[in-house]
Amino acid sequence: MKLTLALAVLVLGGGIGWGSVRQAPQVPAASAAPAEDKETLGPGPAPLDAWHPAHATPVQPAYGGTLRVHTEALPPNLCLPLLNNTNARNMLYELHETLVQRDWESWQFNPDLAASWEVEDTLVTKDGVAHHGRVEEEEGQYVLAGTALAKDEVLRLERGTVFTFHLRPDVRWHDGHPFDAEDVLFSWRIAQNPEVRCDWVRQYYGRVERAEVVDAHTVRFFFKEQYFNALGFFVDHLTILPRHLYDLRDPDHPRHRANASNEECAKEINENAHNTEWVGLGPYKLSSYSQQGVEAERFAEYFDPAHGGYLDKIVWRHIANDEAAFQALVNGELDFTLRISSDRYFGEAMATPTFTQRFCKGYYYLGAFNYTPWNLRRPLFADLNVRKALAQAFDAESFRDTVAHGLAKLPTGPQCYFGPSYEHGVQHLPFDLARAGELLAEAGWYDRDGDGLLDKDGAPFEFEMLIQSGNTAGDISARMYQESLAKIGVRLKVTALDNASYFKRINERDFDAGNQSWSVDATENDPMQLWGSASAASGGSNHAGVIDPKVDALIARGARELDDDKRHALWRELHRYLYENVQPYLYRDAPPRKFALSQALRGVQFFKITPGYALRRWYYPAGTSGTRATREPLEPLEQKK
Repeated sequence: MKLTLALAVLVLGGGIGWGSVRQAPQVPAASAAPAEDKETLGPGPAPLDAWHPAHATPVQPAYGGTLRVHTEALPPNLCLPLLNNTNARNMLYELHETLVQRDWESWQFNPDLAASWEVEDTLVTKDGVAHHGRVEEEEGQYVLAGTALAKDEVLRLERGTVFTFHLRPDVRWHDGHPFDAEDVLFSWRIAQNPEVRCDWVRQYYGRVERAEVVDAHTVRFFFKEQYFNALGFFVDHLTILPRHLYDLRDPDHPRHRANASNEECAKEINENAHNTEWVGLGPYKLSSYSQQGVEAERFAEYFDPAHGGYLDKIVWRHIANDEAAFQALVNGELDFTLRISSDRYFGEAMATPTFTQRFCKGYYYLGAFNYTPWNLRRPLFADLNVRKALAQAFDAESFRDTVAHGLAKLPTGPQCYFGPSYEHGVQHLPFDLARAGELLAEAGWYDRDGDGLLDKDGAPFEFEMLIQSGNTAGDISARMYQESLAKIGVRLKVTALDNASYFKRINERDFDAGNQSWSVDATENDPMQLWGSASAASGGSNHAGVIDPKVDALIARGARELDDDKRHALWRELHRYLYENVQPYLYRDAPPRKFALSQALRGVQFFKITPGYALRRWYYPAGTSGTRATREPLEPLEQKK
């Protein structure tokens, strides 16, 4: 996403050179919330070492050293087509690459595995023949490759539907095998095999009508129709797999079988050992994957060493318990953790000299928000007045001001609060138990038998909310909500489940209400995944079960709209419609990510694109034990990684 156009003018700027040494601007103290007008909407430079107590003192980067990062949940594997897992994606930012990259600061697309690309149009004549190329529009006609066609001869024109990528010729997989166009084509084709367990991403792959290899280092994709986020598809959804390790029909596969069935090919992908023993294309190569965590080392043959990172080793250490993770940090076993509660952040443990002399703390905002999805398939939540009443029975401001210490935003829609598609004109429904009771009465819910519970058709108003075990903020908000609802005669049962059990019930639609988080990039979010009718089926991300023709129509219009201003306006219209006329979620808060970080590390920046940081930019200063000098600072990183 870019900047919310209703609030300011979008300015695209270059990023800060990650090898440069500069003085960062002064920032608020770590214990203070930034003023609202200090919040950055849209893209722009990210301060360097802003939270470091010595941020004003330049240091020289050095190569070498190990970075130990806390991960609270170990992903089942690293093969993103098979699972939509945030922790796996965060690791692949360093272990893998994509055809193009989205720059962290400017939010623009830049080359990565593809050194360059061309974008062309599709023109379909009334005889059903599709023509591809750059189409110029003149009065009364279209011109394609020097040939003029009268507009009444044309059935439709689809802009920006053909992408031809010219791959870098010097790229090798971590096992040394050359990377080429066949890898890219195979990776897109896996979704055409119904036995491959990639349902979450299949709808995105399906936007591409066909693809072809032009030569060993050129691949071309044809989208079915124009799509605003076509380039984003190659960043966010197309995970390139090494064909020689995943395709039984590839002659270079160790168990090559030219006549392997679709079922056998799918099993090779679904159960491939390299789903955990990852072989990628990034600057860091997997060296260990276990219950203790994931370790990666610098890949000596990385194709772009000037942007390959400073650190010799990155370790994502798996510690499920946040208290244990903080203790590991204090004991010198971790360098960075994002699992810091508000109470701890503002508490004594992070204010002692023992902590402040070795670590710094801070926070940054992403497009993440916490919410309760209502299962609209359940009769209890079928009435809009009921859902509005439930929204007005939750004291979000009190939660923000007490539990979140005033740092959280109160969102009303699923686009990034800081991006161009968020409708800031929609106000959060106020906490008002009296009004909530009135709305429930209008829906036919009132206490007929005097037992203190609202009832209707002989049944009391009660429901179950699922929460994830160990989520302190989720548990507190659920208990606060439980108390508020009891005051208006609604009984809430709170059930804590481990992550696997929680998402099993959510994905199988076996729930009344949930309590979870969703992350969206600041640049722009395609609403299809959350709100499209097709995503309401089991396994899709439309957990609430929104099936609304107007919603589908707005999504379809926005998907085809290539004009940024017009499309952002459509997303804001969708935002308003969902909040005012559907209320599928109880939006809780959009909190910042609070972190603790070793002061030994420098070059640290935080961004509004997930995960909000680039580990390969971090370094230890020259002279640090175990490091070696750089000949020259690394060049500015004009890409997302």
